Amino acid sequence: MGEVTSTKLSASKYWVGFNIVRGIGPMKFRALLDHFGDLEQAWHADADELKEAGLDQRALENLMTTRSTISLDDEMEKTERLGARVLTWDDSAYPSRLLNIYNPPPVLYVKGEILDEDQWAMAVVGT
Repeated sequence: MGEVTSTKLSASKYWVGFNIVRGIGPMKFRALLDHFGDLEQAWHADADELKEAGLDQRALENLMTTRSTISLDDEMEKTERLGARVLTWDDSAYPSRLLNIYNPPPVLYVKGEILDEDQWAMAVVGT
């Protein structure tokens, strides 16, 4: 695996981690990125720093629980085993039209390829 790919995977795992935490959505992702510069620093930050970044008590408690109960490497391995890949706002492959909506999802799990002709495609998964 190349250094760039390895670095991207390493960074993606923190996006996945925050995506798992209940109470952290697009607005809190943005606040964390603005405050810390990247999500790896935010993931390892202490409670006071996270409060300064804008996390409320519920999100903070959920984050602390999640950090102590999951392995980000295991989450990335699970995604890979399922044949999916992670796209984040920072990824050039993230669909530009989706990126331009109000509060786009910070993380997408993608199976297959996103092609140019998919610009106008839409899928709804879940309820």
